[in-house]
Amino acid sequence: MDVTISTPAGGMPGYLWRPGGDSRWRGVAVLHGGSGIDEAVCAQADWLAGARYLALSADLGFWGRPSACLLRMFRDLRAGRGQTFDQVDAARAWVGASLDAMAGSG
Repeated sequence: MDVTISTPAGGMPGYLWRPGGDSRWRGVAVLHGGSGIDEAVCAQADWLAGARYLALSADLGFWGRPSACLLRMFRDLRAGRGQTFDQVDAARAWVGASLDAMAGSG
């Protein structure tokens, strides 16, 4: 299912894989490599959903050209902070809020 996660840089697109059964799941944000959300990322998220995880893969490079996004990610990783970390935190918070909402409605 397509989702949008609010971040300081704008609405970050993502894709959510939901496990079957009741909503007593754990959650995980699945991060992608330099090529973005590809078949390998989708396969990993699908596998995690099969293992009863609510799996969200967010497009960390949604805001610009791939080369600019990769450069920003490497700079942020070197600094240990920055936009990339903000986006990962937003994805993690989105998963947590989704799990809380599902637990409250069950």
